[in-house]
Amino acid sequence: MTIETMRNRILILLFFAALFSPAASQAQALILKADSVTVPCHDVDTFLMPVRADNFTNVAGLQFTFAWNPAHLDYAYITNIHPTLIGVGFDTTTFISQGKLGFAWTTISGGVSLPNNTILFEVAFARLGGPASPVTFTNAPPTDIFAIDPMFNSIDVQTAPGLVTPVDNAPPTVACPANVTQEVFGPTPINNIGPSPLDDCSIENIGWSSVGATSYNFPNSPNASGSTFNLGLSTVTYEVEDSGGNTATCSFTINLTLAPSDSLTLIASNGSGSCGQQVVINISVL
Repeated sequence: MTIETMRNRILILLFFAALFSPAASQAQALILKADSVTVPCHDVDTFLMPVRADNFTNVAGLQFTFAWNPAHLDYAYITNIHPTLIGVGFDTTTFISQGKLGFAWTTISGGVSLPNNTILFEVAFARLGGPASPVTFTNAPPTDIFAIDPMFNSIDVQTAPGLVTPVDNAPPTVACPANVTQEVFGPTPINNIGPSPLDDCSIENIGWSSVGATSYNFPNSPNASGSTFNLGLSTVTYEVEDSGGNTATCSFTINLTLAPSDSLTLIASNGSGSCGQQVVINISVL
């Protein structure tokens, strides 16, 4: 049965509820919740995200939208649907590219009660990358969140989001450029000195610092290229951090020496004096 059919059935039930029944809800709210799971950040296989319920007592209809970040998680399929949810409908096409699927279920054979922490169904995802990513229940297309009992009374619904956390136990690697040695005429910008980081999951931050003839500290700047370095020996260090908090460093040197000049400029100071008076003229070299 399609989710459109299920939604129409629930809307019809709600219509009759509004005509013939008082609007009341059960004492305890029905709680929809998703698990928090950890997965290897480099694993390309699918994993299962359980969708559970607490206080699922005397429920005759339920619908909601389940959502995730499609940049981090790739929807694969739905499995392990609870056998009590006969005729359940899922919308896994309309908004799936936006990271949303719709759930709609109702029964005309009386209310259904399930033990706390019952798995209603499981969603299979493949992790695409990025940091820890939440999965949530939302009042957004394809459907809003609501539930009813057999007397067509609305049931309060609360939600608890889940979280998919990548596990990264392997440190990153980072390669520095070759040492730089140049003859210059003064402090000079140095280009093409960026790092080459690599991680089996994702790089979260790159920073760099310099000690010696030139002092810099940029913990969140990924590239020292274009920075000005003084005459003398400077040691540049890059630090890379991955999504698991693991770090790696590398260092290289920049040695700038004064270049010899092929020309000599003499500058004489101005002087004045009377006829026959000794005058001192200062000569400087540029």
